[in-house]
Amino acid sequence: MPVPTVAVTVTISDAVGAPVVGALVTARLTAAEVYQGVVVPADVEVFTDAAGAAVLRVFPNELGRRGTEWAFVVHQAGDMVRPVKVTCGVPNRDCRLEDIADLGPYEAVGAGQVVTDAVLAARDETSAARDAACSAQTAAETARTGAESARDAAQVAEDGAALSAGEALGARETAVAARDSAVTARSEAQAARDASVDAQNLAEAARDGAQSAQGAAQTARDVAVLAKDEAMTSRNAAEGFADAASSSATAAQDSAQSAGLSESNAAVSAGDAAQSATDAATARTGAEAARDEAQAAALATKARPRNLLPNAGFGVWSNATAKTFGGALSMADGISGGVCTTSNTRDITVGDLVHFVTGTYAGRAFEVVAVTPNVSFTLDRPITCDFCTAYEMVPHCAEANSKALDGWGKSNSLAVERTRKDLTGNAMYGVIMHPSQAGDVLNADVPPQHCRGRTVTLGAWVKTSVAGHACLRILDSSGSTMSAQHSGSGNWEWLEVTRAITQGVTRVCVGFVLAQASGDVSACCPMFGLADSLGAGAYEPVPGEVLWLETPVPFASLYGGTFSSEGWNQTSVQAEAGGRLPAHAKAVLMYVNCRDSGSAGAGNFSFLLRGANTSADFACMVAGRTNDAPQLLSGWASCDLSGGIQYDINASGSNTFDVSALNFLGVQLR
Repeated sequence: MPVPTVAVTVTISDAVGAPVVGALVTARLTAAEVYQGVVVPADVEVFTDAAGAAVLRVFPNELGRRGTEWAFVVHQAGDMVRPVKVTCGVPNRDCRLEDIADLGPYEAVGAGQVVTDAVLAARDETSAARDAACSAQTAAETARTGAESARDAAQVAEDGAALSAGEALGARETAVAARDSAVTARSEAQAARDASVDAQNLAEAARDGAQSAQGAAQTARDVAVLAKDEAMTSRNAAEGFADAASSSATAAQDSAQSAGLSESNAAVSAGDAAQSATDAATARTGAEAARDEAQAAALATKARPRNLLPNAGFGVWSNATAKTFGGALSMADGISGGVCTTSNTRDITVGDLVHFVTGTYAGRAFEVVAVTPNVSFTLDRPITCDFCTAYEMVPHCAEANSKALDGWGKSNSLAVERTRKDLTGNAMYGVIMHPSQAGDVLNADVPPQHCRGRTVTLGAWVKTSVAGHACLRILDSSGSTMSAQHSGSGNWEWLEVTRAITQGVTRVCVGFVLAQASGDVSACCPMFGLADSLGAGAYEPVPGEVLWLETPVPFASLYGGTFSSEGWNQTSVQAEAGGRLPAHAKAVLMYVNCRDSGSAGAGNFSFLLRGANTSADFACMVAGRTNDAPQLLSGWASCDLSGGIQYDINASGSNTFDVSALNFLGVQLR
């Protein structure tokens, strides 16, 4: 059947109220959705009409089973206009986007919703078992009919025997015994039929259990295969006891026709029917096991909720300054083409940042791309300089204010830093907290409209050597709930806390609480979602997450510089941002203010950015402007898979092109 849709109307107007024509409005499901076995289309695109309206036909999330939402994005022409994004659940009715913008996701139904081939196969096998059980029921009904015929034949034999004296009396007694045996056979066949009905019902329950386990991962598939085997066993057993019941009824009928052998044959038939009933009970037990295994699969593979935490990967630190640590990396022979020669590379590894404190590049950070232990290490830029000294560095926030990593806040007395070493789970980065007062906290606010009336759970990996020190907390405007304390084992431990959020809350804030005034605490992989529980390792990053930086971050090698034409140069976003942006960024939002003293002349004078081997997707053109007239531009620029970016400067002459300002304003994560 077709997937149902509703009309969501998006109306766009400019600052003076005039309709915006030709703006692109896109809608994308936040996760895969299946409706009655059909995969729901996940993307819709419409341009606004002459009235500034775009009508998007989308699947109503109210009919979904996974708690999905639609992410609506309005793309207007012009580099200075940021796309507008609204994420919400769509009801099962035509509506306007402004009326539903505050709606959160509808509650998910069932444990797993993504249909996998293995679970579908289990469902089909279970349906086959149900059909076989129905066939067994029909066979048992036939057996009952045969038994009734045998009883009638025995009654005829009894009446015929009554016509004789002496010999007829013996025949009558034998026929009565045959009739009783046939009645017993009929009763056993009826029991077999009832057992078959039970097997059918249980097979139906097993099918429902298998369907409720749709969308499971490998564990669900393994359990579903087990359910399939158990269902096959029940089908084979049902067929066996139906055949046996039919045979016993036939034997009972034959025994009634042969008075001399009827009693013994009927007894054998009764025994066969009893065995059939035993087989039916065995089949029912197998079907029950199949149902229980399918239900266990559904519980074991409950869909993970969406992570509602901002910057949960701990990668973005626009408020930070550089913290150097470890021993000095001394390059007595200097740097040539980015290769730093040193007899002691200490414990630096590929991906680390080094911060120069002496030499031509003092105050600059570079990313390490190769290491030959105690011989040399190579930087992401082919720089050259004489003797210099550097240290390994990380971004940190240690000032007496609430600024921390983006999207989070801290106590004034708490210092926090990013780390990429000694982590667990699937973390790329972690955070180290250095308290100086009891009760220091590191918190993130979550939009309360996503949580009202729902049960939420916060979990994270935490490590400390101080017992009774570190825990998690969910705080809202009506109270708070704390997790158990870390044991102080010095090892990574998964902490988790759950709280029911009431409808009237105006704030939801979650994070870490440090009970003592000293003792470092490390954390990674925080997860906060709409769930009764999470379980260790439940961390899910937010793919494609966009973060607007709380503080503009300068592009270190170009900010405030004067340049000639250079051609394309490769550099690292992480290094240019001094570690305040993560490695492997997908795109960056840039702002540039540049000029050229000869821009009025003929030429393609410009500043360009791009990801590797692509066309320029950020272009600030100064050609044709009055000499030295500033040109300002903001917009997105793509990065390559490793978070690298390329820039190109086209100047009118030698040292004529000024980059007065070049800042990172936002970042999209992978």
